[in-house]
Amino acid sequence: MATNSAELMWGPGFIGFMIATVFYGVGFGQCIYYMRYFPQDSRKLKLFILMLFGNDTPIHIDRVILVYPCLVSSKHVP
Repeated sequence: MATNSAELMWGPGFIGFMIATVFYGVGFGQCIYYMRYFPQDSRKLKLFILMLFGNDTPIHIDRVILVYPCLVSSKHVP
């Protein structure tokens, strides 16, 4: 059982953050794979795929900005 209320509050959020980071990495890999192995596709389709991935990037950066101060910077606080 968690003795600190911060552990109860941030534990599930951290697990969700780690899962989201894995999915972000998978999406990045799929984007690279698509660009490398389907060069004959139209430029519009490639720009659409890049736009989809580009829209996910600021969302993940916001997640990092939210999680980092609470879980990493304040780790020395009891």
